Amino acid sequence: MPRNYTVDVFRILGALCVVALHAPLDSLPNEAALLIRLGSRWAVPFFFLASGFFFGAGKQERPTVSAAKQLSFLLSIFLIANIIYGLFFLVDQDPKTLFSPSLVGLLVGQSGHLWYISASIFGYLLLQYAVNRYSDRVLLLTGSAVLIGILAGVAYSTLVHATLPYEVGHLFTSIPFLWGGYLLARHRVITSYFTVTRSVLLIGLGFGLELVEAIGLYKLTGASPHNQELLLGTTLMAFGILCLALTWQTPTENRFAAWGRRYSLQIYLYHALVLAVLYHIFHLESVSPYLGWISPIIGFFVTLGLLKALEQLSPRAFKVLSGS
Repeated sequence: MPRNYTVDVFRILGALCVVALHAPLDSLPNEAALLIRLGSRWAVPFFFLASGFFFGAGKQERPTVSAAKQLSFLLSIFLIANIIYGLFFLVDQDPKTLFSPSLVGLLVGQSGHLWYISASIFGYLLLQYAVNRYSDRVLLLTGSAVLIGILAGVAYSTLVHATLPYEVGHLFTSIPFLWGGYLLARHRVITSYFTVTRSVLLIGLGFGLELVEAIGLYKLTGASPHNQELLLGTTLMAFGILCLALTWQTPTENRFAAWGRRYSLQIYLYHALVLAVLYHIFHLESVSPYLGWISPIIGFFVTLGLLKALEQLSPRAFKVLSGS
């Protein structure tokens, strides 16, 4: 299938949102920081959905295609990223980020955001097993049940009095979204119902619901709305953004699409390292409080600039970081 450059644009926008989730926003008013964080939560579910969609589209064109190549790629970048972060944390000696040789640390990742890669590996393994044995209906019901379980056991755990272990919740997050993207590729008639206008409305509805959920949970249980990583509204936002990307197709590649194609994953992997250097070692925010207001922009463009420089100076090193 021809490349959809709008998806690449949303990939780089998603990478910016991930940087915003981890950037220091303490100098911003609480309401502004909350809007930025909740407005950025769609990024990781969108990455899962898009990956599942293109895997499903590829499998439709070539039924013999398996997830082996993607799994090999994910294992490669997971191993390399963990080595880099492990070495950095050994040198940095930050008590919050010390190298963790435990089983959980090795499986989930040495830096908190690396759970996305291990969860992708887990989701692809199960998806490869399931598609050869079960119907799409079973995949849909299973993915929906897992999503309900994650929402109940993590975001709504204080209401239902059942807590899902943090690492388990992250690991299983790939199932509803990766599988959902795969099913959407197999039943693309669904996306035909989502015009640009309807997709935008769904995104707005998801963001509004996300706000209501986060604030409501805070008032009912005291759970910090800043720490809500996945809510029902987040799911609607991510689905709406994928539908918008699939409906509003860009015919030619532009600069943002090129950035998304080449650098979005690498920014996701290594932005935390850049943020740690800028704000935990150099304390950039102490230069001026206004730098804290644009910390996501600074972190994003510094990471992007370093990656582009590395690609120019040492293409081989860039390929290693990229899992090639």
